[in-house]
Amino acid sequence: MDRADRQLGTAVGHAVRAHHRRRLERVGWLAALDAPEGGWAAGEPRQRPGGSLEILIDGAEALPRMVTQLAWAESHVHLAGWYFSPDFALKRDGEPAILRNLLAELAERIEVRVLVWAGAPLPLFRPSRGMVRRMRESLTGRGWRGLAWASRSSSSWSAPRRPSSTRARGFELAPFSSKKV
Repeated sequence: MDRADRQLGTAVGHAVRAHHRRRLERVGWLAALDAPEGGWAAGEPRQRPGGSLEILIDGAEALPRMVTQLAWAESHVHLAGWYFSPDFALKRDGEPAILRNLLAELAERIEVRVLVWAGAPLPLFRPSRGMVRRMRESLTGRGWRGLAWASRSSSSWSAPRRPSSTRARGFELAPFSSKKV
C-alpha cells in the first residue's frame, strides 16, 4: 500500500509541475522556475534601513505575538492564506483570542481584509471548496461580505483599487464584516 501511495503521489506531483510549467511557458514566464545566481533571496530589492527580522520558532511564541501586533494596527489588517480556522485560539493564556472574534473587533475600528483560496476543485484534496465555504460563513455570516473568495486556484493577486470590492484573477477581496459570533 505504501508503494502504491508513493507512486500515486509522485504521479500527481509530476502532473501538477507539468501543468504549472505549461502555464508559465504560455505567458512567457518559464524563466521564473530557474533560481538566479546566489538563490532566490539574493539581489534586489535590498534590505531597507530600520528593518528587522525576528524568527519565532513555534506557535506558543509566535501566535500571542501576532495578537499583540494585530491589536497595534492603526489603519488596516490584510491576511492571506490557504485556509483559516475561525475558532482557532491564537492566545490561550488568560482570555483566549479567538480568530473570528479578533478580526470582528479589529473591523470595528480599522479596515480588515482576508484573502483565501477557494479550495480544491476535487474533494480528494484539502481544503475542499465545501470546507472553505463553511469557514467563510463562520467568519462572516451567510452574506459573506468581507471574506475574499478565490473562484479558482491562482497565485496572482494585486492590491485593491476600490475600498468596497475588487476582483483580481479569480480572487475577490472585500471588507470584513465586524459581526461577532
